[in-house]
Amino acid sequence: MKFIKKDWKSRTAIVVGISVCIGLLMITLEQTQFAQDINAAGYQHGGEGKPDIPAAILFILPFIKALVLIGVPLLIARLLASILRLVSRKGSRKNSGYQQTRS
Repeated sequence: MKFIKKDWKSRTAIVVGISVCIGLLMITLEQTQFAQDINAAGYQHGGEGKPDIPAAILFILPFIKALVLIGVPLLIARLLASILRLVSRKGSRKNSGYQQTRS
């Protein structure tokens, strides 16, 4: 619980800032010609009528979608956190004043 309360204002500001940036990027993407062409084309997979997809796959696909949409950002964040941790450790060792003396 201490970790959650520590620097919560700055963390919340960072999350809100990133969310606003992503939202603005999505709004600008929606206004592009590319997005308008996709919306005009509509659903064209599988020809006329219902798509010919087995019921089991229709049941499993939402779980795969959730796994991908949650898992990929999670893995990216974990990788970035570990890289930043390694970089900060190397920087703190150089700046800590610790020097080896030769005997």
